Amino acid sequence: ITDGGAVCEAFSDCNISNNVFIAAASAIDVSGLVTTVPGVGAVVNGNEIYGGSATTYGAINIINVAPGSMNASSVSGNIIHDTTSGNGIYIKRSFGVKVNDNHLFNISLASTQQSQCFLVQDSSGISLTGNQAIGCGAAGYQLQGVGNFILNDNMSLNASQQSPATSDGIY
Repeated sequence: ITDGGAVCEAFSDCNISNNVFIAAASAIDVSGLVTTVPGVGAVVNGNEIYGGSATTYGAINIINVAPGSMNASSVSGNIIHDTTSGNGIYIKRSFGVKVNDNHLFNISLASTQQSQCFLVQDSSGISLTGNQAIGCGAAGYQLQGVGNFILNDNMSLNASQQSPATSDGIY
């Protein structure tokens, strides 16, 4: 993963909290949790991401992350808005990640990419609770190859703002 404002790769504990990222390509990249070391996993909390253009993944990327020995990794209370391309929160090949109370709006509305506010691929044990997806390039929430997941108390408004409309609120 490249072009991140904050990057954690091959880690046992990682805490990226209460930062502001302006026009970063991929503001937060978390990849490769080392599960042999006891720890709490990844915590991405309370950040604001304004603008930016993720060329491959998203504004927040969680890739190849397994749960820490004490707690699941979490992405909570983040605000992502007015991005020009890429997904909002992207999770791939990860297990046991809690995604709670994030607010995403105006995600890649002018982009020709099929960008989602929340995109989860090839993952398991993912919980999405209390999130808001308002004005997404395509789907508010897209789940592909996902098992054992919780999707509860989320909101999707004005998803698929691209013309012609290509997706729905939850896909």
